[in-house]
Amino acid sequence: MRSRALGVWIQRLLWEREPSAARAWAGRLVDGWWTGAVPNPQGGPGVAVTGLQWGGAGRTPVTRWLAQRGVERGAQVAIIGHGYLGEARSPERVDRADVARFGDEAVELWQTCPAEVEVWVGRPRTSLAESLARRCGVVLLDVAWAASAGARKRIVVVDASAPDAAWPAGPRRASSRALWQDDLVWLHRADSPHATRPPRWAVERCSVRSRVVATQLIDPDGARWPLSALQGAQVFGACGIARPSEFWRLARGVCELQGATWTGQRAFPDHAGFTRSDLPAAALRGLVLVTTKDRARLGQSGFWALETDLEVSCAEAVDDLWEPA
Repeated sequence: MRSRALGVWIQRLLWEREPSAARAWAGRLVDGWWTGAVPNPQGGPGVAVTGLQWGGAGRTPVTRWLAQRGVERGAQVAIIGHGYLGEARSPERVDRADVARFGDEAVELWQTCPAEVEVWVGRPRTSLAESLARRCGVVLLDVAWAASAGARKRIVVVDASAPDAAWPAGPRRASSRALWQDDLVWLHRADSPHATRPPRWAVERCSVRSRVVATQLIDPDGARWPLSALQGAQVFGACGIARPSEFWRLARGVCELQGATWTGQRAFPDHAGFTRSDLPAAALRGLVLVTTKDRARLGQSGFWALETDLEVSCAEAVDDLWEPA
């Protein structure tokens, strides 16, 4: 737990907009000599959805959107999630909301993707992808940068709201020089107030842009409701994700549009569990709103969840993925 808390603290430090002078100098030094490139053997069976930035860049929502797009185009789609903090080591298909076994993000994908989409976790990913590819038209790998080698194509998700600085000055763990020539760059959160100066290299290579939009609510029993159900409600936000500020921005905007009152928020470490007893008493007088990732982790804990989707520009840029490899 201590090492996990340290990791969360470091992650949030890297996403700060203005690093200290020492960290900024160190980041420039690292960026000058280290690229973070991974091998490009080509011809692998899967499509890697990855990113140059540490957690919170939006890989999992992009993976879900791609799976939905593939199903709409008539493709049979499978996803290999990274299974972070899950116990599963050998390949297993996600078939229940067992976060301890599969990890919260894999369970979230299983809960929110179309029923036709298979979600898997486990290693070795390459052999699992080869096995799935024999019966599925498209295999999407929701993986970290270092695990993206061996894919037949990479979709590199770049958070437009993130500081464009290499660690330890910022969240970028690899240089733009590490991109493969045929990488598809996906600029995410292009509408964020912090996306005033997205990286020039990302803008120049960007093929797709997206922003997060709220679609509906999920009540504590799993029933879905329109956003208008918030009208007149007292709403308190709670989440355990890498970028809580982006969730607050979206949820407060929904409350304002629907005539609800935003009473406050509390952020917990990424992937952390929490209960109603962890929240201030004032929060429990109304409705507590969490993300679908939190819902996957917390189950039926008395919280409402805000379901989201991506609004995507230039979506046709990915339609060659549904053609046979």
